[in-house]
Amino acid sequence: MSVNLPLDQMSTEEKLQAMEALWADLTRNQEDFESPPWHKQVLDEREQRIESGKESFIDWEVAKKQLRGVLDERWAAFLSGPSAALTLEEFQQRMKAIRSSEVL
Repeated sequence: MSVNLPLDQMSTEEKLQAMEALWADLTRNQEDFESPPWHKQVLDEREQRIESGKESFIDWEVAKKQLRGVLDERWAAFLSGPSAALTLEEFQQRMKAIRSSEVL
């Protein structure tokens, strides 16, 4: 069966309603859905990295504050001109700090 929705004629609200209807239908019969084997492999790898200390969790509120800080800094640099922007090396260091959950 092929379904063709007039996406170019649908509003964003109509598209979201269509997505919600599809999601509701898909989740109605969850027992019929089998997760692919690679999902388990990815989850197992993540669990191993956490147990080995290579990865860690941070609180979502802390993560949002860190990201907002980086975005605020980027916006301020953009507004003040190219000379205030970070170099590629500085940007990479900041991203590494975020990934390792260090405070910026």
